[in-house]
Amino acid sequence: LIAPYSGFVSLTALIVWLPVIFVPHYFLSLLTQNGIKLLVAQSWLDYCSLPVNLALILGFFVADQMLCCFMLFYTDEGKTAKTPATSLNGRLVRHMGYGFLNCKTYFVVLLFYLRNNEFRVELISWALTFPLFFFLFQFLQNHVCHYSPLFYLQHRMAHLPLVYEHAHKFHHFLHDTTAFDAHFFGTGAPEEWCALMVELWLAGKFGICPVTLSAAMFFIEWSNKTGHVRKAHDRDGGNHHPDHHTLHRKNFGAQLLDLYFGTCAPALAAEVAVGFRAHKVVTAQETVLRLQPSPLAGGKD
Repeated sequence: LIAPYSGFVSLTALIVWLPVIFVPHYFLSLLTQNGIKLLVAQSWLDYCSLPVNLALILGFFVADQMLCCFMLFYTDEGKTAKTPATSLNGRLVRHMGYGFLNCKTYFVVLLFYLRNNEFRVELISWALTFPLFFFLFQFLQNHVCHYSPLFYLQHRMAHLPLVYEHAHKFHHFLHDTTAFDAHFFGTGAPEEWCALMVELWLAGKFGICPVTLSAAMFFIEWSNKTGHVRKAHDRDGGNHHPDHHTLHRKNFGAQLLDLYFGTCAPALAAEVAVGFRAHKVVTAQETVLRLQPSPLAGGKD
């Protein structure tokens, strides 16, 4: 926390992540860890656990940076666009250095805290929570609250005048984006201070694996890195978030929400959902979003 409004942004960000990310993870971790202890001898549990030591910390950061380097050329959505931010020049070095400072200091604090507390990741629980997390995540989104509108509202508040200067501007410091600029939650310091405090407290007090070290969050991290990479062929809104890093005041979240609230970039008149184009029709009585099949997404002309 570096300024008054960074606390506000950090707290609202935690509120967004709590119902659909933190709650299901910690509920499932407690459930699987205690259930396994009833079925498996402690000696086997010690054997099936991974200590957080210097080798693991070094391996984590090397693997992360190698993945970011790979995404300078390819992502799971296709080739990476050639831009000044992805070319081998001083600008890329800035993204690598600043991205590490903004996004990876979270893990420097977390991992070395776990090492000093001789924390061990219980691998059986770690593996079991992976499929269960996404099942519970989807259930909560369908029946309790959906992540997209929560994130959209919080993201727009983070861009408010004065508030933006104190926190979210750090994520937009460089006028473009690469995989180096992405974190699990997407932003980095100082917006994730409250989340970091929750992870440190629960790991140190109760020995629960932090959210950001779960198998599910590693999968989400891959998606978040992809979302921060500009693709050579923009299909189905693949460059929606990279365009936000160029325009700053557009493309705050889910494409349909941006279209509905009028915060979409001009390019969003094109692809916004897989296989469809979306158009907003406003009348005196209502606002309607109409989806039409899109030939650019693989359909027939």
